[in-house]
Amino acid sequence: MPSPAPKRIATATLTLPQLKEGAKPYAQEDQETLDWFREHLATGALANWKQVKAAVGFDSATVHKVYAGNYPASVANFIAGLRAYRNLLADRSTVRKFQFVENAVARLTWTGLDYARTHGVITEVVGEPGVGKSIAARQWAREIGAPAACYFIVPSIGGRRTLLDSIAQATGKASGDTAEALFAGLMRVLGPHSTLVADEAHRLLPSERRSEPHLLDLLRDLHDRTGCAIGLVSTHRFRNSIERFKGSYLLDQWTSRVALQVEIPPRIERADIEPIVRQFDPNADERFLNRMHEVALAEGHVRTLSHLLSVAMIIAENSNQTPGEAHVDRALTTRIQLAGKKAA
Repeated sequence: MPSPAPKRIATATLTLPQLKEGAKPYAQEDQETLDWFREHLATGALANWKQVKAAVGFDSATVHKVYAGNYPASVANFIAGLRAYRNLLADRSTVRKFQFVENAVARLTWTGLDYARTHGVITEVVGEPGVGKSIAARQWAREIGAPAACYFIVPSIGGRRTLLDSIAQATGKASGDTAEALFAGLMRVLGPHSTLVADEAHRLLPSERRSEPHLLDLLRDLHDRTGCAIGLVSTHRFRNSIERFKGSYLLDQWTSRVALQVEIPPRIERADIEPIVRQFDPNADERFLNRMHEVALAEGHVRTLSHLLSVAMIIAENSNQTPGEAHVDRALTTRIQLAGKKAA
């Protein structure tokens, strides 16, 4: 299990103004939507105004004007944006999400991350895609809490500023409009008490051999300057790609600081997936468990199994039936048909 969580620091939530005195009141249905979004922000579901804009399509200035009652145009599009976002959340809530279960993959992932945090060093956790590294890393960071543990996915595009922005959002405290401002903010927030968990770490390496691994060096610099620990999580693509940069000064600076490399075994054992299957069917027999184990061993591993059981759960709930193997069969048939193949 992750090492004991430190006392968490409360983070501020986004606030909205009240309707100004004398402003024209909104229609009852529109006001109900506005009230819902105010309460939604109060829960901390959206950490910053950038996330708000991505969710509802409007920036902070527009949001504040609407709530204050001095938006100069019709609010119809704004209300529609809030309702679309609310409907999206409702749709997502109907999809059955299986609870996290501790297994061998999780324990190995946590070993690497705990080692980094305890000793203030850099560690690497490497394994096949879909075996459960990412969900274990997210759970580890969630149980400890930001900014003590900051999980982020390395962006697939962009350079230093994009990477710094992803890290800043993970801390929940740092912000800035430029790479320099973001870096300065992280210098204030991060310290020996912090651990950065970088998922999809192979994206830190440039695609061309002639380029230097500057993003990897940026993480190394944050580690050196702040004393924060770093845990990289990636597939073997990271190790394979890093071989191309042997002899690079920046790479040598990184590898000399890696204190531990954790290798996740490629094979998923049945004991690792049994708790997941039993969330779907508590009475699953040996034959069904073995069958689901075969699904987990196929391409996609635990990820494929979780998706399959989620679809089967929806099928069962829509039919007002107790989930069982018949619903898994229907989910498999649906998946095969969507792939353009004929069901056996």
